[in-house]
Amino acid sequence: MSLEDFKKYGKMIADDENVRAKAKEIGINDIDGQITYAKTLGLEFNKQDMEAMAKEVGFSQDEL
Repeated sequence: MSLEDFKKYGKMIADDENVRAKAKEIGINDIDGQITYAKTLGLEFNKQDMEAMAKEVGFSQDEL
């Protein structure tokens, strides 16, 4: 599990139209779906990594 992989996933979403479309299709509320999709891209992270990133950028738990 990796916070770095989560950051890479965010960059891929920003840079790649196909990845962005698939992530949008999965939906922001389907955390498990996003994690599963990221695995197909060779990335592995978990909900705790997402929470750590939220803290790093200043989001509260309720905003995830």
